[in-house]
Amino acid sequence: MEVDQAKPMEVLQRHLKNSGIDEIELENKIIPDLWKKGFKKVADFEYLERQDLDGLDVNDVYKRRLWRYIHGDQPKEMSDESSEDFNQDTEIYIRYIFCNDLFAKDIKEKKLDSIKETKQTKPASAAKAETKLASTKAETSELVKITPATKLHHITRMICSENNIPQDETIELYSSHGHPLQNNEITEQGTLKSWEIDDGDLFYVLRRTKEQPQMEKFVSLPALDHNIGQETFVIETPFHGSFSVNAYMDCDSPEDIAQKVSSVTGLQVPFMSLYVRRGYIHERLTAFTELKDRDHIRVVLRNPLEIVQPRSSSYGSKSYNFLVPQTKSGITKFFSILKFICSPKPYNKDYDFEKFLSYLMIFTDFPPLVYALQNLKEFSYLTISGWTALIEGFYLLFKTILDTFAKVSKERIFEYSDYIFSMLMNQSHNIDEACTVNVGTHYCSLVCPLSGTRIHQPVRVDVDMTQGPFDKENILAKIESIASQEENQPMKTEGDNDDLEIFGKLTKDQLKKDVETAKLLMYFPWETDKKVCVWTNPPKNEIPKVCKKVDVSFKWHDMLKSLTELHILNPQGLYSGDECLTYNSKAHLIYFLGSTKSTDEKRRFYNACADVKNNYEQVIQITELQEIGNDTLIEMQVTSDIKKVINDKNEEIQDYDKMRKYAVIAPQESIQWETEEAIVVLFDQSGSMGSRVFPEMGDMIRLDAAKQLFNSFATRTQAYKLHHALGLTIFGSRVTVKLELSKNTEKFEAIVKEVQIEGLTELTAAVVNAVDQLKKFNCKRRRILCLTDGFNSSIVTYEYALQCTKDAGIIVDTVLLSYPDSNPEQKAFSHATGGVCVLPQTMQESLRYFELDAMLSLSERVSRQYPTNLSVLKDVTRYPYETETSFKSTYIEAFHNVKTQSMKSHLDQLKETPSNSKHRRILRELREFMHNPHHSITVYPSQISYEKWKVLMTAPKESAYSGG
Repeated sequence: MEVDQAKPMEVLQRHLKNSGIDEIELENKIIPDLWKKGFKKVADFEYLERQDLDGLDVNDVYKRRLWRYIHGDQPKEMSDESSEDFNQDTEIYIRYIFCNDLFAKDIKEKKLDSIKETKQTKPASAAKAETKLASTKAETSELVKITPATKLHHITRMICSENNIPQDETIELYSSHGHPLQNNEITEQGTLKSWEIDDGDLFYVLRRTKEQPQMEKFVSLPALDHNIGQETFVIETPFHGSFSVNAYMDCDSPEDIAQKVSSVTGLQVPFMSLYVRRGYIHERLTAFTELKDRDHIRVVLRNPLEIVQPRSSSYGSKSYNFLVPQTKSGITKFFSILKFICSPKPYNKDYDFEKFLSYLMIFTDFPPLVYALQNLKEFSYLTISGWTALIEGFYLLFKTILDTFAKVSKERIFEYSDYIFSMLMNQSHNIDEACTVNVGTHYCSLVCPLSGTRIHQPVRVDVDMTQGPFDKENILAKIESIASQEENQPMKTEGDNDDLEIFGKLTKDQLKKDVETAKLLMYFPWETDKKVCVWTNPPKNEIPKVCKKVDVSFKWHDMLKSLTELHILNPQGLYSGDECLTYNSKAHLIYFLGSTKSTDEKRRFYNACADVKNNYEQVIQITELQEIGNDTLIEMQVTSDIKKVINDKNEEIQDYDKMRKYAVIAPQESIQWETEEAIVVLFDQSGSMGSRVFPEMGDMIRLDAAKQLFNSFATRTQAYKLHHALGLTIFGSRVTVKLELSKNTEKFEAIVKEVQIEGLTELTAAVVNAVDQLKKFNCKRRRILCLTDGFNSSIVTYEYALQCTKDAGIIVDTVLLSYPDSNPEQKAFSHATGGVCVLPQTMQESLRYFELDAMLSLSERVSRQYPTNLSVLKDVTRYPYETETSFKSTYIEAFHNVKTQSMKSHLDQLKETPSNSKHRRILRELREFMHNPHHSITVYPSQISYEKWKVLMTAPKESAYSGG
């Protein structure tokens, strides 16, 4: 290609990018051919005729798409009617792949060329006005005649009939991008026309059982005649178009109006939410809404699964009925590993979700499965369609892999999911970071930013197609509102100018139909679907498409070795910190969630077969966990004995049992994160700690107050999942190390309970001892926390202790329990080390200090410099004790630095999308919030790094925290 041609041809390529034609076909065939015929700029396409496409070396689907893109669909003119893509003279070929033997063998769709050859043998009258359904069985499939008005449930029946689907089963359809068509009693009424089905679109088909959990049957209400009434309302529906119903404004309730809508659409009343248009917003229709004649009422669909039980992030065995029922052991194992895979902070620090997703896409080439897993990660929720793609997809994948070298009964497939999941995780480590772009997603809002309600007819503005999507009615009403304001109020306020700049100069002709969002609204039709994930680089819609057999290049013993990827923890090693996989007394794999709120003696677990009413939570006593952890027989049953089902019995693996046992991490090895801060807590047990403290606490002594404060500090460290190592040293007449520095703080509370009043106050000697402990611990941040009344009686001087801390780079924080008595010596010492010293006057004030980020972690504290002269620092007036507001966290400091900065301008400075998956995710979240802000939440990104945010949230008015 000559250099002077390259740039104009790139312009043509960009113009046709969204035509639905493969980019390689565009670049290598279509554009060069059209260039030779004289089409050298976009304006030339106006003169394109059908004969100009005859010589193109591409299939007829691409030719038709190119023709319609240039002369029909781009730009789409707005109208109140649906797209006119389908007409009586247009042939639409819909391709589908029936995924019955998915992954086990190559599955091909029928080639379109052979369909056309078959069609040409039919009479012309029979071929006219037909939409053809292309099946997977190329050698036996028949052409099925359907019209553009055919509904989804008719297509479903035809596919079921052609593939001999049993009566107790049905199918789910998925687009080539993996989006579900939501096959249920509501959405199945949608036609090809309403679903925006395009010529040559590809669909995947998966089987599932017809009966699913939570599918409630409602009593049909008496039919009401929609023609009776004095007032007329315009009803807008997503699947049944727009129509009118009559009602009596004064006496018909919203339920009556819904029943009249039901008489037209067949939708049951519980499945509908009604909204009435008011200006450029839509308000929910209630008994108190004042209606008027010709009001527009919009129907928004409610998910059948959410009628009785609101949408929940809890999922498990009752979320879906498996096509092939699995054992309880297999179900708990499968769902628990899903929790692990989708965890925001997976226990395996080498595991990366986007790399795992990328490998899964490469390995399976099955978008519905990958897209469902992405949605589970993002929203912790799936519809029946999503669960079908995820569960049946993984079942077929697991079965194919196991069949390669083992014989496993169908109902036990998921018992070996730990082997396969861990192998996929292991393989994903080899994925290059750049490859994760192929599974990158961004959010598309299904809520109009003008009204805050679900979009009905999505549009974008041609001057800036990145803005929106908007609802057509909402934005037109907004334009009219701005025009009216201009006439009545020539002088604009500052807020009005913002609206005027965006909407004031818009016209109806500038609004272009957003076809992609229209499809998403059909794929995700529920009121609770506020936003959805959309592929940044969508999977290619190849013609013809082949679902290839997966290449199982690994051996069964490779899966055995990879079991350590799951980081299954022995129950004895659990503490109330990071979530992880572990097991119960039945050797079922469960997921650790943390300690219970009421006590540290119990632990909470996710168990997919536990009671759904308790959100699949199982509570186990620590004593029982100790017993489970000591039982080696249970430990060996956690992973299935795969050797029993291997086909080649002669294939011996050395240390087979030992390798299975290695899948479980021993208690002392259980905490895998790197320590970010090491803290030695010095606990004063001297005689003076027996004095009463804080008058409002009655007879409480200083020692008991110190115990409560220590427990508060340790508990919050665990609850906030701070990666701290804690040590405990007590001091009276002597210094005793009770607990060495450790990441596991399980025993701390019990040890502190045993501390009794004893002796003098070897405070400075304890500080020197703590310095020696910290010097042996390799960590970036190190400090000493003193809980004391501060009356030092040691022969070790403050000057010597200060020199030790300075040489080691250790700071000392002190909580003085001596009020109303002051202790300027200890205050001066803490300040000289760079630490803080507080003198709380009440127990409540003491506890509040341990709620501060800056007290819990040095990384959140703004560092300060003090003089090192102890005599100078004793001046309490010049260098006072810290208060709750006197030492700031880095987030508060960052907030004051960026409070005037615009988030949008900050993001605009980022010229390129970073390749790192973590950074891409952060930017996606920021941009999503920028375009869809929440009225109760304000976000301030740091000027230094967009990885750090300051988030301010206003508490709801009806809550106990109202005003906070």
